[in-house]
Amino acid sequence: MFRQCGTGANPANGGHAAPLSGPSCTPTATSATAHVGPHASATAGLTVVAGNPSTPADEADLNLSAALSDVRATSPSGPDYNPSAGADLTLVAKWRITDLFNGTTHTGAGTATDLDFPVPISCQPTAGSDGSNCNANTSADAVTPGSIPEGKAMEVATFRTRVNDSGPDGVRGNADDKLFEQQGYFVP
Repeated sequence: MFRQCGTGANPANGGHAAPLSGPSCTPTATSATAHVGPHASATAGLTVVAGNPSTPADEADLNLSAALSDVRATSPSGPDYNPSAGADLTLVAKWRITDLFNGTTHTGAGTATDLDFPVPISCQPTAGSDGSNCNANTSADAVTPGSIPEGKAMEVATFRTRVNDSGPDGVRGNADDKLFEQQGYFVP
């Protein structure tokens, strides 16, 4: 993952070829810990789990998944990435929630301020030449119980989906985590 080009922290120092010509920046990796190996790929997904308003149970949920392959430590050709005993990476999607769960009665219509929804991702070293495989398969209610209430006509708009590494200290979710990957399309 590379930093945004043309900002005060990363000024343009080159040019992109036509027909998409414009200023460009020499690549600067954002993460000093996790790296993308030569055979890397990544996907993330959200799947709605419909509730059943005719039962008293709250069955509504949002399944969350992520799969990353060939994740390396120290460099793109380094060893498998696996810095801690628990989750190693964090999938973070910015959510904009519009629903009927607002106000003092929790029945009013409204749109909440944008929030980050973090999901832990665990990495497993591989026996082969590729780096670690990193995966998450969970749900919003499993990560944050009660976050998807049934019968509240909830719409979750997601944007700026990204993956953070656990930073130099190997502890996921604290201040030294670094941006590792961000939504986009890779064309080889």
